[in-house]
Amino acid sequence: MARQSIKCSRSFSQCLRLIEPNHSRRFYRRLATILPDWKHRKERLEKALT
Repeated sequence: MARQSIKCSRSFSQCLRLIEPNHSRRFYRRLATILPDWKHRKERLEKALT
């Protein structure tokens, strides 16, 4: 389940980059609209990679 969540988060992020090409404030605002818990998912991903 956790891997599926990470893949989903990454997919949203990659699709969003088509609209917002860099990690600007607008990118993160849009990401938060689509995926409100993105910060938590990012933390889980970083923890899984260490």
